[in-house]
Amino acid sequence: MRTNNVILCGGLTAPAKTNEDDAIRLHLLHGPPEEKVNLRIEALPQSVSCSLPPVYHDLIEIAAYVYAADQAVRRSCQDTDTFGAQWRQSLRFHLPVRCPDFWKRPEVTATLSDLLGFLGDHFFTFHFYPAKKPVPLQQYLGLEAPAITGAPFNQVAMFSGGLDSLAGAIDEIERERNHVAFVTHIPTSKNIGIIRRLREDLAKLAGPSAPPLHVGMEVNKAKSLGKEYTQRTRSFLFACLGAAVAKLVGLQSLRFYENGVISLNLPLCAQVVGGRATRTTHPRVLAGFSKLFSLLSEATFTVENPYLWHTKADVVRRIVDAGKGPLIARSVSCAHTWERTNEHTHCGLCSQCLDRRLAMFAIGAEDLDPASHYKFDIFTQAPSRDADRILTAGYIERARTLSMITSQNELLASFPQMGRAVAYIPNQSPDQAAQRFLDLHKRHGRDIERALESLVKKHALDVVHRRLPGDCLIRIVTDTRMTAQAPDALATTPDLPANYMWRRGNVWEIRFSNGKSFPIQHHEKGCAYLHRILRSQSEILSVSEVRSAVAVDACDMALDGQISEQELITSGFAMTHGLPMADGGAAVDETAIASYRNELSKLRDLLSDAKEFNNPEEAARIEEVMDDVLRRVRKDVGPDGKSRKLQDLRKRERDALRNNIDRTIDEIREHDEALANHLANRKLLRLGVENCYDPEPYVSWAFDPPSLVAAHPAATPKVAPRYAGSSA
Repeated sequence: MRTNNVILCGGLTAPAKTNEDDAIRLHLLHGPPEEKVNLRIEALPQSVSCSLPPVYHDLIEIAAYVYAADQAVRRSCQDTDTFGAQWRQSLRFHLPVRCPDFWKRPEVTATLSDLLGFLGDHFFTFHFYPAKKPVPLQQYLGLEAPAITGAPFNQVAMFSGGLDSLAGAIDEIERERNHVAFVTHIPTSKNIGIIRRLREDLAKLAGPSAPPLHVGMEVNKAKSLGKEYTQRTRSFLFACLGAAVAKLVGLQSLRFYENGVISLNLPLCAQVVGGRATRTTHPRVLAGFSKLFSLLSEATFTVENPYLWHTKADVVRRIVDAGKGPLIARSVSCAHTWERTNEHTHCGLCSQCLDRRLAMFAIGAEDLDPASHYKFDIFTQAPSRDADRILTAGYIERARTLSMITSQNELLASFPQMGRAVAYIPNQSPDQAAQRFLDLHKRHGRDIERALESLVKKHALDVVHRRLPGDCLIRIVTDTRMTAQAPDALATTPDLPANYMWRRGNVWEIRFSNGKSFPIQHHEKGCAYLHRILRSQSEILSVSEVRSAVAVDACDMALDGQISEQELITSGFAMTHGLPMADGGAAVDETAIASYRNELSKLRDLLSDAKEFNNPEEAARIEEVMDDVLRRVRKDVGPDGKSRKLQDLRKRERDALRNNIDRTIDEIREHDEALANHLANRKLLRLGVENCYDPEPYVSWAFDPPSLVAAHPAATPKVAPRYAGSSA
């Protein structure tokens, strides 16, 4: 069950019906020590910062509060039985702002909630109030504030001190000859020395004519607020400062630099759901940044990742080819900052360390990244924790799996999370984006193969004489006996049923008559309607029953966090003739979704009872009520100026349902001719006033992915078999 957390910021009191004792209180600069959040922005001259509009002051403060709250709320990390289902929580922010009219605009609030909901993988709700005594931005500024010199800036880029951002900085300065303003988030004092040395190196590259500006941000908080080590909203804080700096230097764009494999960050294990994989530079997140910052600036603002189509090995190769290989050892990629020491800048066990080291071996540049910098050598040492062994084996297995995929359809079927990325690639169709992502991951797979070949060759004698421990990476990839000892979380998918149609993320996956499975991504409504009718095999359904059931399913997904409330609208689940899901563009809140779902559910139950007790008059009356519910948002007057007739509306609904399903069948035909012919047979699948799937003999279908059934046995469809031995 989701935990509701009320976040009171800046001294605000709890709203009515809220237990004030349970609220999390945060104060920027002021307030009791146990509630204090310190924000410091360095190297930003006060003369320049004074010109920053107040709405950007709000943006930076909101980002700092979100970042602090995200770490003050402990996630349910041990919920392995439900594969991360308890990972997400509800965060309800109450925030004082200088520009409440702007932040209360439905489009702004919806964009902010949707962006952070996907990035942070919590349920975010925002309530804004006029700030009585706003803190001047100058109070956040550090003492170091050098004058801005050189030519006008023509780029703003994020700089974390990691390998990818270092490569991007070198590209900006050396290849593109840009005068750059770099923005850095400094999460810990351990990073200060590392960042300072890299800044000196970049200043030497740029020369005196175009010295880069480095704007750093540091946020720390009371020790009692540090309950969660993950920093999922870190890039939001990072990007908001970047947008403010871009505003100060007169630009409408900023850049993140991160290789595409990490940007997508496909799960290492198919059963892991939610936000256990970071989404820092995911295409959907960057699109959300672009939309939010465009609203702030009232002009088109672009947030991009030039390395989206690069692997980690490609990134390392760019640094080496530029002749800057020695700088690699100065960068730090490790995610476990708390383990960092002067001697060991990397833990050696996290996914970032593993990714970095394998990339070095892939291009033969391992000497540029000394092994002594890593506290643990995952190649030749056995991890003591199961989690580290699973991560290592999963990383290798994912790369191997991706390298063997041969088509876009197979990629989307194997990793349905990809569907959330392809729709957010500018100037490319989803098919084109999917093909490029497939090429990217196949290259990544080949990079990992080359790295492993190099490692095995280097330690050939150790392998032959079995000098290495059983759980080190080299033994994992060379000892065939290790295969049977793979962790349960990495087990292969169980045998799939002969016929199934189920939803994985934004993709519908279908298989018919033991054929090859394939994904459908472009017809959300048609797939949902077809799924509902197939699931109710042999049962006659009215149009209202089909549509209301689909709407309820969509609401359930939003309430469970499988899709965001914004997706409920944009992907077609919130039908234009349904109950009002928004007002003036406002995204629906959970209360509205729950109300919508409950009303339709009650009507469906009443209709089922009326049919069961053979009461056609009552069934007809309930269907009229359902029709009324489903058309509330539709205008009552038609284009001819006359009132619409209910019969006309019903015909339009029948036609819409039939057309959506027919379009879905047309796409199915591109993948499976036999299934398309099966569904196009109107004796088997009747569409119209009565909608029914009634094949003879009975066809056994499955409708829930294996992981969902395993985690939630109650979700297994309860359909009565037509003959002994059949099942749904």
